[in-house]
Amino acid sequence: MRERINEVSTDNPIIVFYAVGLRGYLAQRILIGLGFKDVRNLSGGYKTYSTVTPSNTSKIITSVENKGLIKRKLDKIDKRQIHFSLTPKGEQQLEEMHCSEMELLDILLKSC
Repeated sequence: MRERINEVSTDNPIIVFYAVGLRGYLAQRILIGLGFKDVRNLSGGYKTYSTVTPSNTSKIITSVENKGLIKRKLDKIDKRQIHFSLTPKGEQQLEEMHCSEMELLDILLKSC
């Protein structure tokens, strides 16, 4: 990641993900330390989400939307594209999850 950091735009939000969550967390911390503002980590890594298939993705998105955590919007030019954004409730939930993740990481690091 460090060798390619100059390829990353500081103008857009960044979501980092690795096979497992700890590497993503570390990458997030590095990017924030380098001055990137809106950096998120896909909690758990992509192995956590490997059971998500195209056939059940729509159900998952609808469920999250029904809980008021995200909103969807069709692209104005290409109606096949859908854009998702977090609602204020979704932002709050994400922050709470991040705090829990940080507490767990602190516990793990203290036990080493």
